[in-house]
Amino acid sequence: MYFKCMPSEIREFLAVDKQPVAEMSLEDLQAEVEGWRLVTGMLPIDVYQWLARMHEVVRITQRNYTGHVGILLGVKFEVTEYTLGLRETAFDQLRGRRIVEDKTLTIPANAVLFYEAIEDQVDFDPAAEDEALAAQELTVR
Repeated sequence: MYFKCMPSEIREFLAVDKQPVAEMSLEDLQAEVEGWRLVTGMLPIDVYQWLARMHEVVRITQRNYTGHVGILLGVKFEVTEYTLGLRETAFDQLRGRRIVEDKTLTIPANAVLFYEAIEDQVDFDPAAEDEALAAQELTVR
């Protein structure tokens, strides 16, 4: 299963303050170019098209067919949907057994209440969890 993901290295790359190009070594420049290639590789093609027109003369026609010619100074992009790659268990009633499905789930942005960024994961050990619960003492007042 292939998911386009943003590994922690890319998050770190985006968070680090960039030094002036004149002060960078060849290796630093190569690393920065590779980082930007990874970041821009995640953008949809329509974002590229708008970015390519920044600071150029464009004509924008409104819904009432009023045209405006000017310099494109900025574009605001809003999230319209989220696409998640996930693995879920299900029950196949035709064969009578549990299965694991790799899915791509598309969720409209207006259906999202909040999201959580998962920083770390560990395997769940039910036996250790049972031992931890058994060791707990309840006090009644």
